[in-house]
Amino acid sequence: AGFGSRVASSRRRVDLCFGRLMEFLKQQQLYDDSVIVVTSDHGDLLGEEGRWGHSFWLYPDVMKIPLIVHVPEWLKPTIRADLDARVFSTDITPSLYTLLGYQPQDLGPLFGRSFFTARDGDSSWRRREASPVSSGSGPVYAGVSQNGRPPDALDPCAATDHALEAPHGARPPP
Repeated sequence: AGFGSRVASSRRRVDLCFGRLMEFLKQQQLYDDSVIVVTSDHGDLLGEEGRWGHSFWLYPDVMKIPLIVHVPEWLKPTIRADLDARVFSTDITPSLYTLLGYQPQDLGPLFGRSFFTARDGDSSWRRREASPVSSGSGPVYAGVSQNGRPPDALDPCAATDHALEAPHGARPPP
């Protein structure tokens, strides 16, 4: 319910494949020592306000993607993550390095930063720092600050600049 048949069918197939992978890892006794990352490269608009796709829109439905990370129990006492702070896809690789025991060099937000810190570390900067984002294909950009609420979008093609999430759940103008 709530998905078109094509999307529901794809989701069902991916869910089945992922379930089989998890079962395999458990049968091979690899699951407990595995770092598993589940994410997406982007969301999609499925007809919201007559918009479809993701290349030319920076709506929250496109920008907000799932990120699920399974970390082995034996690593958990040494690290932590601020689960309420915004994270970007570019942060995944530095985070994997951190889990492997390396301290990746901070090259700035365009290159990603680990979302894991030492158990006693501070990651509150994630909630304060502003970061640029862009659409995949079109010249649409946004500045994300205030921990991602609300993002501002700059659309040079339409010569507009607006908040993506207006107060009270209203959507930005078309």
